[in-house]
Amino acid sequence: MKHIAGATVGLAVLLMVLAISAAASDPLVVLSANEFHFGTQAQGTSSSPQVLTLANSGQADLIINSIELTGQNSGDFLHTSNCPMSPAVLPAGKSCQI
Repeated sequence: MKHIAGATVGLAVLLMVLAISAAASDPLVVLSANEFHFGTQAQGTSSSPQVLTLANSGQADLIINSIELTGQNSGDFLHTSNCPMSPAVLPAGKSCQI
């Protein structure tokens, strides 16, 4: 994720990855971070990108319904991902980066 415009102190990044886990044979989402803080960024400049790893440490495929940025000034940020989107299945034991 990279800050692309505006001056902001921080952005809480929430990834909406929907998976229901109840049994040991279900997928299990593990995120390398729950939020990023970019600090003050000069208007019209880009920050260094920050990488989030999404891992499925469960025993079943993880179906990813969406990956979204939320929080204050979320429109000032962009994200790219190598997570599967079509089909949106992250196999057990695999990870991807956002």
